[in-house]
Amino acid sequence: EEKPLKIPSGSIKLVKSFNIVNGGITTLTIDFDAEKSVHQAGSQYIMKPTIKVT
Repeated sequence: EEKPLKIPSGSIKLVKSFNIVNGGITTLTIDFDAEKSVHQAGSQYIMKPTIKVT
């Protein structure tokens, strides 16, 4: 079953700096706990848009 997911700010914020080399390829893998990041509010599902990168 699919449900729409609302991200209030319209973007996901990553709390960690990293370098992107011009002309290069940067791979970023994020792993987050959906149970802590996605909350149900009535009939909507809302994602807390801040992910801490470790």
